[in-house]
Amino acid sequence: MWSAWVFASLYFPALQVAPLYLWYNQPRSQTVYQRIAAPAVAAGMAGWALRAALGLRAPGLAAACILPLALTALLFAGPLVALAGSPGGVWQQRGAALPGLVRLRNWLAAPLLEEFLYRGCLISYLLAARAGPGACVWLSPLLFAASHLHHLHDLTRFQGLPLGSALRALAFQLSYTTAFGWLAAYYFVRTRHLAAAVLPHAFCNFVGPPALPLPGSKHRRATTAAYAAGLLGFFCLLRPLTDPGLYGNT
Repeated sequence: MWSAWVFASLYFPALQVAPLYLWYNQPRSQTVYQRIAAPAVAAGMAGWALRAALGLRAPGLAAACILPLALTALLFAGPLVALAGSPGGVWQQRGAALPGLVRLRNWLAAPLLEEFLYRGCLISYLLAARAGPGACVWLSPLLFAASHLHHLHDLTRFQGLPLGSALRALAFQLSYTTAFGWLAAYYFVRTRHLAAAVLPHAFCNFVGPPALPLPGSKHRRATTAAYAAGLLGFFCLLRPLTDPGLYGNT
């Protein structure tokens, strides 16, 4: 089994990241296209090898599209209330300022292709290699986070951040992607549906990392109450709403 983990730790992150550097010297304006195309190539290569067990099936699909997304929205109840009370509402805060191609990458291409690779392919491969479901949930997201390490180069070269600031920004990103990876891996292991991971990923990319309400901020009480109610509801409903029987995963 350890050989499977070693192989996965090298193969899957490299499969996603390596194609980005095939166009290393191209203008910065073209990197968005690269970040869409590279995971697509990786997903196609990995999917051909593991196409029989990727969570692409009809039984339980409706539940897989609705219930994990609803759970994730419940978890983000606090940030949603805060965004709704912001000037311009949720769309102005999270969508209007982004170029159309960036929205396409963040909300469609990245969720679909990254979940296909890291949940559909990686976890299916590890389960086939007799890795336990718990190990897949807790350890596989570390490989997902590792695929973001190359962003340190972007932060220092293209955004001009000092190394210390870039490392802090990268550490936050790795923490957030690991935490989301645990959730997405749990959804996939419980449901065996790719949609159960893709749609929450798109939702989280849209809402962004949650921020705690600051003292004196507008709608602070409502936001705090939404955080508390959302967290309580999420943890109470997580296991029953991901019961494998609801998704035809018996």
